[in-house]
Amino acid sequence: SGTPTAGSMGRGIYLVRGEEDIEPGERDVVIQRYMAKPLLVDGFKFDLRLYALVTSVDPLAVYVHHEGIARFATIPYAAPDA
Repeated sequence: SGTPTAGSMGRGIYLVRGEEDIEPGERDVVIQRYMAKPLLVDGFKFDLRLYALVTSVDPLAVYVHHEGIARFATIPYAAPDA
């Protein structure tokens, strides 16, 4: 099955159209952006997960963790039918 065995399993996940739709003061936010034309490596989709902590917006202070995750598809990408 494609469902994670531990963790939140999708609970609390919701979609927004833009950052203005995120409630002020909301904590523990993960942001992803859908790409209609994904980048490919030799015809395969991939994604990168980078971890960053924003501690201040004015002045901007961002800490990026030195490790991340790269995932690569095992089946060549085929664009969805419109």
